[in-house]
Amino acid sequence: MIPGPSIQVCQGDKVVIDVENHIEGMEVSLHWHGIWQRGSQYYDGVPFVTQCPIQEGSTFR
Repeated sequence: MIPGPSIQVCQGDKVVIDVENHIEGMEVSLHWHGIWQRGSQYYDGVPFVTQCPIQEGSTFR
């Protein structure tokens, strides 16, 4: 499903997201719009710039 579903949480909640790439023949990445990336800014969603893409059939946490 593209785009994916919205995620709604309360301030202070801890959220763990597992991304599974089931798109045949494509690598994907994830960009957190509007989320302050404290301590994880290197996961900004730019393939081969800030992170390696998630390979087809792989999972990223």
